[in-house]
Amino acid sequence: MADLSFSQRKFLLDTCILQDISSESQLATYILAFLGKLTAQQNSFAISDFATFELLRGASQKIEAKRQTVLNLFQRYATDNPALLVAARLETLYKKQGVDSGISDGDKVLAATSVLTGCPVITRDQTDFPIPFFQEIHREIITYQGARGNITRVVLILQPDSLVISNRFNERE
Repeated sequence: MADLSFSQRKFLLDTCILQDISSESQLATYILAFLGKLTAQQNSFAISDFATFELLRGASQKIEAKRQTVLNLFQRYATDNPALLVAARLETLYKKQGVDSGISDGDKVLAATSVLTGCPVITRDQTDFPIPFFQEIHREIITYQGARGNITRVVLILQPDSLVISNRFNERE
């Protein structure tokens, strides 16, 4: 794992990270260790309220209870009118840039929450937070032994580029 140089920051967790740490997998162990290193540097984590919907939809009672325990660990940011307005604006910008394909509404809401709070996003899905609107500020490469050999996953910390977002929004027709 690469050295981290963050302290006293708040990070937003993408739903894929919440799913990972809710599982009983080797990947969960490595991601929890990564988050632990951030916590040791007095950083904290938050989630968008929309993550509750994403993480709990279709869950059995047992899985819901387990995931609810995970969700309760984090500060929550409301999926309110300002977040929805910024999410709609981001969708407009993404479409104009040609990068909207496959990005879920939940990821747009999380991106909007990141823009509104200034919190970087921790994710494994960079395509959901496209350049030039988000910039990578850290990359954590996780390799572990799977049933068929080594498995590599990349966890990214992505910062919203508020200047690009603001300029592009003001330039739209």
